[in-house]
Amino acid sequence: VRSSLICSGRPSNQRAEYTSSHVVTACSLPSPAAPTASGTTQPVILSKDLLLSRGFSLDDRPRPMCSIQGPDGPCQVEAFVWQESAPDPAAYTCSKLDRATYLGHCVDGYLQGVAVVFADGTTKAYRDAYLSYFSTGRMAYPALFSLLEGSPPLFGVIEKNLGYGCVSFGRWDDSKTRGWCPKFMAIYGSDIFSEANAKALREGTFDLSHYAAKFIKYVQGK
Repeated sequence: VRSSLICSGRPSNQRAEYTSSHVVTACSLPSPAAPTASGTTQPVILSKDLLLSRGFSLDDRPRPMCSIQGPDGPCQVEAFVWQESAPDPAAYTCSKLDRATYLGHCVDGYLQGVAVVFADGTTKAYRDAYLSYFSTGRMAYPALFSLLEGSPPLFGVIEKNLGYGCVSFGRWDDSKTRGWCPKFMAIYGSDIFSEANAKALREGTFDLSHYAAKFIKYVQGK
């Protein structure tokens, strides 16, 4: 098990590979701006079988559902945040998402479709954002993540029980070679791992509708 190191109390930006028992310590930085409405119509619903055929799957292990806030009001999402210290009794609990917000749509009380969850909570070690498809509140894996604190910004991928970096701006770039990083560039476009998008996620101005359309197009094979 490899652990992320800390630098001045914030997650490191080196090429660390993390597992579900990775250790990260947070720093205290300003919160990102509240997310705005996605500007899209109702989300396109994708079946689990279709997602699976394109390499995406849900975590079948039972998780609590947590209420988070966003443009459609309170919405349920699974407690997907894993272990951030060793041990971490708060792993996969709502205390890691009790200050979280979302950008996307809430359907019948659950986060549905391509969405961004800005993960934050009373027991959350550090704030980050997750871009993925959500099916009745459950996140599809692999998913993209970006740290919302620390410098320089970092983009990475989270698979089930495994996470790794794709690019740390000004330091290293594994976006074309590592794991799902090049696949996500093929899905969303080469600009997905841009400093502009990292800034937009931190400020709550990320253009979700633009990238959601690309994800839907890829999964539907169009």
